[in-house]
Amino acid sequence: MLKNLMCASTSKNKFMKNNQSNRTNEGLAFNRLSNRWRFRLISQLLDLRRLLFGCAVWFLMVSLTHSQQPSTGTTAGFAIGRNPIRIDLKATSSCASNLVRLSDLATISGDVPASLGAIDAISIGPSPALGEIQSWTRQDIQRSLELRGLPAENIQWLGASVSKLTRSVPNIRDPNSVIAASAASTASTIDTKPFTPAYLTPQTTVNAKRNVVQVILNYIQTTANESLPLQIEVELPLQVQQTLSLRNNIVGVSGGHAPWAGSQQFEILFTSNGEKRTALVDATISLPPSVWAAVGPLPKGRIVSHEDLKEIVLPSSSKTPMDDYFVDRSQLIGRELRRAISTGQPIMRRDVGAPRIVLQNETIEIQVVAGAIVAQTSGKALESGGQDDVIQVEVIGNKKKLVARVIGPGQVEAIAAANTLR
Repeated sequence: MLKNLMCASTSKNKFMKNNQSNRTNEGLAFNRLSNRWRFRLISQLLDLRRLLFGCAVWFLMVSLTHSQQPSTGTTAGFAIGRNPIRIDLKATSSCASNLVRLSDLATISGDVPASLGAIDAISIGPSPALGEIQSWTRQDIQRSLELRGLPAENIQWLGASVSKLTRSVPNIRDPNSVIAASAASTASTIDTKPFTPAYLTPQTTVNAKRNVVQVILNYIQTTANESLPLQIEVELPLQVQQTLSLRNNIVGVSGGHAPWAGSQQFEILFTSNGEKRTALVDATISLPPSVWAAVGPLPKGRIVSHEDLKEIVLPSSSKTPMDDYFVDRSQLIGRELRRAISTGQPIMRRDVGAPRIVLQNETIEIQVVAGAIVAQTSGKALESGGQDDVIQVEVIGNKKKLVARVIGPGQVEAIAAANTLR
């Protein structure tokens, strides 16, 4: 009996060990199966990622290819069609704004009416001052249009070859009524107790005017929908300068009228002690002076022509007097450069002179006038000079040096007594 029980116990232990071994084998097989599926899942995810990346690259290449294809019938945003734009240049024209537009100088027509409005509104350059006349040639207008993306092959010129442009007189209100209105507004919106602002200083006034000028300039550019290079001078009531010297106190601005030039009146909305108030501000608006500069690099000795010049606004940082520059282009044409000029550099009066008709070391004819007697001799030019320039010359033979005035090609007139020639 005992022997049977021991055999049964041994059989049970073997069965339990075999059962545990089977479970271990099953767990290892399951783990291997799980790892295999996990690896396959990760591989599929990587393949999907590669597919998505390839699709993104393909889409980007297609987009770039379509964006680089040239459009037909369009130039710089202007749909011009197959036929050219016809520009009928007026012989005489006028401009009421600060900038000359193409529609001021010519009548525009073409096959694409939708683009004509945009072409009409192209700004060509600054308008002339009141009382002055500007001459706009086809070449001048063509250069401006090319800079704005309208090439010459898309233009058919009609009408005059030169347009004479004048400035229209702006409608300026009566200064007396402006002053009266300003005084009335000041009295009704600002505390007018008889006192002088306690902390008003010259620097406070400067800051207040600078803030108001910037506000008015932003208002004009927003209203006109273009960046206008304007010079603005304002007069502020003493009672509001302390408040307006702080930029955050200014809330808004209104008033003024086009054309934005001459005497204007604006209403400034500001906060003072938590209350909103207004003040009328008188302003004088003008365009900055424009001068003539070099289109490209010009060498010394070049005779200036129309193609060499362009009109630019004189930088506000310039310390040179305005009289030293050329405002009238006709005064520059035909002059000879005395030194090289770089691109965009304004040309000054000292940079040019009359074309040289006497060259240095050239054999010349010297004339000495004494009353009705004219003596002539040969000499050598020690300097080059143009018509009416004063240069030094030397008499051939005695080597006498004289100061003479250029009177013609190879001819000078000595500025000396007759007895200086022997």
